[in-house]
Amino acid sequence: MSDLSENHWAPRRYRAHDRAELALALAPDLEKLYPGGSSWLCGRLDDIEAGRARAMVVARPGALYGVAIETPKEPGRVKLSTLWVAAGQRRLGVGSSLLRRCRRGWLAAEVERVDVTCATVVGPALAPLLHASGFSLERVDRDRYGEGRHEMVYSWFAEADLEAPGRPRLRAPTPPPCK
Repeated sequence: MSDLSENHWAPRRYRAHDRAELALALAPDLEKLYPGGSSWLCGRLDDIEAGRARAMVVARPGALYGVAIETPKEPGRVKLSTLWVAAGQRRLGVGSSLLRRCRRGWLAAEVERVDVTCATVVGPALAPLLHASGFSLERVDRDRYGEGRHEMVYSWFAEADLEAPGRPRLRAPTPPPCK
């Protein structure tokens, strides 16, 4: 457990010097869920450093608490390819802080849809965070990455997010047409 409150989680943009710590922290979980996941991560970090993907991290000197990696797809769509929080920091607000920061970026960039997939073995643990952040379960893809390796597909829609009761409106609502 950490002595930091949720107010202290301040996501920031990934920096190249985060690479080694991030790869070391994520590798065990990635390899467990996705054989070859470490190689995939190295490629994704190359994409981030080349400007083809983005990442936000929550870190303190010598400690990585969480990361969100996203990849733009076609116009108006983003794939949240990684949402990871260190085991000892889960349920303390790190993931919520990352998703709030990402959401502000999506709305500012006028992203219409964000998709994230997760292995069904982690889905029940991740579902409350995703639902609280405006994601809905779209479907379960059976055998997505091989036999018995099923993935849950969650989606966030800007239009639904902006209309959700209790969610802060970051854009002014469209006025009705004049008659």
